Amino acid sequence: MKRFFSITLAVLTCWATPWALSAQEDDQTYLINSIQTNIGQSSFTMTFVGSREPLFTVLENFDPHRIIVNVAGGAIVDSIDTMGIVPPDSFVGFSVSNSGDSESPLLRLEFSVPDLSSYDIQSVNNNLIVTIEAPDSSVAEQSPQAGAASDSPDEITIDSIISDPQPGVGGGNLNQMNQSASTAQSNLADRFALTGYDKERISVDFFKIDLHNVFRLFRQISDKNIVVDEAVNGTITIALNDVPWDFAMDIILNLANLRKEERYNTIVIFPAGRDFFWPEDAMDNLSFEADTEVIEEETIMIQETASLPPEVVQAKELLVQAARYEKSEDYELSVQLYEQAFELWPENTKISNKLANLYLGRLNINARALYYAKITLNNDPGDTRAALYAAISSANMNDIENATEFFTQSVSDIPPSEEALISYAAFSEIQQSFALALELLDIFENYYGANLQTMISKARIYDKMGDEQRALSQYRTLLASGYSIPVNLRDYIQNRLAQNN
Repeated sequence: MKRFFSITLAVLTCWATPWALSAQEDDQTYLINSIQTNIGQSSFTMTFVGSREPLFTVLENFDPHRIIVNVAGGAIVDSIDTMGIVPPDSFVGFSVSNSGDSESPLLRLEFSVPDLSSYDIQSVNNNLIVTIEAPDSSVAEQSPQAGAASDSPDEITIDSIISDPQPGVGGGNLNQMNQSASTAQSNLADRFALTGYDKERISVDFFKIDLHNVFRLFRQISDKNIVVDEAVNGTITIALNDVPWDFAMDIILNLANLRKEERYNTIVIFPAGRDFFWPEDAMDNLSFEADTEVIEEETIMIQETASLPPEVVQAKELLVQAARYEKSEDYELSVQLYEQAFELWPENTKISNKLANLYLGRLNINARALYYAKITLNNDPGDTRAALYAAISSANMNDIENATEFFTQSVSDIPPSEEALISYAAFSEIQQSFALALELLDIFENYYGANLQTMISKARIYDKMGDEQRALSQYRTLLASGYSIPVNLRDYIQNRLAQNN
């Protein structure tokens, strides 16, 4: 079964074209005999001259911004001093390391680049060519200010513990969002976070790569232990740009009909239809007792007064413990404690909403997410955030009728939330309700302004409707918008426009 939000967010990269991997995977060594550079103030080109056509993958990490090229079977001749190839005053940093194992060695070429840099990786005959363009200086000068927010944490209260962890979901001044290209990028991150995808962002370009090698790369990216069942086999071809690594992994798992189980910083991957059981003895050793010293250090304040019923006081203590496990990404223990707190404090819809959020976004258990979202709606029919959780959960379970009803309810606020409008529009597009999808995107732009995603979505929908002229008009608007457009998407748009001139 395909997860709804995996489909929704993948449409942003549907025009991605492979940059690399033109060779078939084999056991031969790709020996780099020389490295040629052409380095300017705003441009950087490095050419690796090899012994055969290279087989490689490209990853883009964003914190800090790095472009990582993993070359299968790669090696560099001893006479090349990689430490002195790039001068220290270059805007690009370069390092080389080895990874993988003796059977499948990988040569890791890592380029440290400024934010907003563009790049292109190509193989030409036996050469691997890396081209990096520095960001526009006017943009680069502004970038350090983007994160110049105060690091002083606000006091954490019970309400903040059980509010949703994702920014932009419920509450807050939405009119302050989506006013610039950088804000549009953060809005996209918010929509990823709505379903729990908030890990380090990467770009990947795989062409017929063995699945075991793919998951080895995820081990490097995630710093998690990854165990792959021997029954997993096959290859994958996929190109994704600027997405959380856990989202990319879920896409690959869906395409390869695989499942994953995650616990204790370990991900186990195995074929769908099979079961995996964690050792139970270790679970018995886990403690749920609160550490009051840690609670005080985290400035979590619990106001216990004589007027509070004892069950509410106990529920608040459980909420503090649940928040601690959630912060450490132990979501299974976290939801157990939130559920215990909700049993003691059933009229608190913030707890049921928190449970719906975690089951949907963190644990991917749609049925439980829907269950708690419905509880919230029974207690508060006007809770549009719960309606959105119910809509996404229903869509994930292919309950189209109920999903449509809940989506309609989720956009009943004035103004509707950004997440609800974007999600409902994407759902409508998948259901081929193109007129409704365009109407929802228009509403979004009326309240929050057009952004990269809404303009791409409109152009894509016009294409699906066969309205080529309006699609081309939307592409022209997108190019003139001033937003930072991924290189492969910009190339696609320019080619489309050139073909119709």
